[in-house]
Amino acid sequence: MEYEESIYGYKLRLFNAIVISTAIYAADTWKRTAKSIRQLDTFQQKFLRKILGVKRQDRINEEILRRTNSTR
Repeated sequence: MEYEESIYGYKLRLFNAIVISTAIYAADTWKRTAKSIRQLDTFQQKFLRKILGVKRQDRINEEILRRTNSTR
């Protein structure tokens, strides 16, 4: 279990450092609309589910955010 948690921690640090920072940087050029905000939120949820191995059908978005210490 400890090994698994360290792998998740490593993947989450990489995700936050590289993927999120790049997405935020790119998003600075976009017009901020409800649609673009929703797309960024969907993007974040998709990759967090992939890192944690959670299927979309599980529908536990709040649990994913809690486990990864992320916010929308």
